[in-house]
Amino acid sequence: MIGFLLNASALELTNRLDIELNHELKSVGYANVISGLLGGMIGYHMLGDTALNYRVGARGRLPGILTGLVCAGTFLLGSSLLAYLPKQILGGFLFFLGLDFLVEWIIAGWKKLSRSDYFVTLLILIIIASTNFLIGMGVGLAATIVLFVVNYSRINVVHHALSGTEIKSNVERCTYHERVLSENLGQHIFVLELQGFIFFGTANSVLERIRARQAEAGQARMRYLILDFRRASGFDSSASISFLKCKQISESQKIELVLTHLSPEMQRRFEMDGLSEDQPGIRIFPDLDHGLEWCEEDLLDVEEVTSLHTPVTLRAQLADSGFEKTNTKRLLSYLERVTFNAGETLIQQGDDADCLYFIEMGAVSIQLELGNQKRVRLQTLGLGTAVGESELYLGKTCTASAIADSPVTAYRLTRAALSEMKLNEPDLAASFHEYSARLLSERLAATTRTLEAMIR
Repeated sequence: MIGFLLNASALELTNRLDIELNHELKSVGYANVISGLLGGMIGYHMLGDTALNYRVGARGRLPGILTGLVCAGTFLLGSSLLAYLPKQILGGFLFFLGLDFLVEWIIAGWKKLSRSDYFVTLLILIIIASTNFLIGMGVGLAATIVLFVVNYSRINVVHHALSGTEIKSNVERCTYHERVLSENLGQHIFVLELQGFIFFGTANSVLERIRARQAEAGQARMRYLILDFRRASGFDSSASISFLKCKQISESQKIELVLTHLSPEMQRRFEMDGLSEDQPGIRIFPDLDHGLEWCEEDLLDVEEVTSLHTPVTLRAQLADSGFEKTNTKRLLSYLERVTFNAGETLIQQGDDADCLYFIEMGAVSIQLELGNQKRVRLQTLGLGTAVGESELYLGKTCTASAIADSPVTAYRLTRAALSEMKLNEPDLAASFHEYSARLLSERLAATTRTLEAMIR
């Protein structure tokens, strides 16, 4: 089977063909069943003869039929008929074909192949010439596997290494909380986005990145380590040892180990190795977004930021976001105070965008409705943020729904009220537009910082 696959792949390259392997496998299987029943040998495609036939123009079924007839005639009538075939022609064909392969793979291969691939090709030739085909194929396969492991281990298994100041969850908070996380607390979060298949040749690089981060001078102490497996296809048992070492480092340094985007197989493997949420200091989340959200909320809670310096009224929130205090009272006259229970909809996807909301208390999730009652969370907005301003300015239908996660107190600004503000108090409308532009610019700047960190 291995010989057939190697020959079939070689025929595709040599004769520039697109071979349907499934069909060829069935054909070889049927032929071998018949051959076995008749006392014959196992066989498969002949690389040399097939390549020779194509080069002399014999590309139909006739060469195969004639080959079968010659073999059948030899089996039934004996080998005496072979004496009538000119040996010089047969020898010349074999010599030409062998010499052609040597020129193509040994001489021309020096320029076409990498040095490692050329070494393997030369090694296979020497082993086959000194022993036999099967041993040469086995040695070549072993050498190729070793070469693959060496080359694959050079691939960086860490796709991105980011701090909490460079990548954030899709939760938008008040200006003060955002500033604290971006300038200070976010440095305590360390995110490693892993990629590819993780095995003994690459797993150790994860530990090296963690140790390098701990030893880096001038960095805040790591308090949360997030390993994201969204781009990872899996890992073997040898890699589990490295992840267990990550757990040991986390326990000794009082670091919360957060695992995100685990496949069911990965989660089962981790549970077998003792890496589950039942263990202290380990958290598992379905994706990186929710993992980052938990770390940020825990940081704000531990540092008592959520209870101190948090603006609780809309006036304070607007002032904290840079809106002039002298204009706040005038702006409030155009706003309507509304409340929503958990689960109620503020904005429905597909409706006309005719208002925006300033969230004074509570949290609102922006969800994309995919149909069949499926929803994807795009963002969560907390107190001191606004929702619906982009659609209101663009004048388009709402592209997503805004749903209250908890009891929400908000202030609504309708399109009609905004038009009235422009007409009656154009200076206030100009200040409001400047404030809205600043909010949108801050969101864009945060996204840009994340992209810069990922592509550097």
